[in-house]
Amino acid sequence: MRDSLGCRRCHVSGGKGERLAIDLDSVVWARTQAELRQALMHPALAMPDFGLGPATADTLVAVLLRDADRFGGASRYQVRFRAGSEDSLQAFAKLCGGCHQALTIDGRQGVGTAGPNLSGLLGSFYPAQPDSAWNRDRLERWLRNPRAMRAGSTMPPVVLKPGELEAVMRTLTPPPPADAAHRGD
Repeated sequence: MRDSLGCRRCHVSGGKGERLAIDLDSVVWARTQAELRQALMHPALAMPDFGLGPATADTLVAVLLRDADRFGGASRYQVRFRAGSEDSLQAFAKLCGGCHQALTIDGRQGVGTAGPNLSGLLGSFYPAQPDSAWNRDRLERWLRNPRAMRAGSTMPPVVLKPGELEAVMRTLTPPPPADAAHRGD
């Protein structure tokens, strides 16, 4: 359930995931079940609304509690959004933000809800089939002609100027794993 919803595309849960939002392993035991259910059923601004009912939310809460370190032994981090990256922010806002939202290392981007939430799209935990993970080539082909890749797509082709694909990719790439960030990788 956690993987199909894509929780780890933004959160660390069970020791795995992207570091775009709060580390669930470090907070779930500090919250009540009612608080966790509420957060899942009525998500924060940048979090996708999965339309979970109480029973499904409670099942997901049980999974999060099962995999979290009850005694707080996991390393903790604070989410810090970087400053700058104006070319990336402008490209995403112009090309994608009218239809999509994404939580990025620059904070929340986009205002649209017509398309899917793109948080963590280019990370390891975005929910996709193994043969359809997002990368530069796939994103470029998708933007050039979405209907060639998915016949029923309502997304129109996106005309890219030089450098815009790279800027959008920078926006949609999650931060490096915590150990790589400390090593400077």
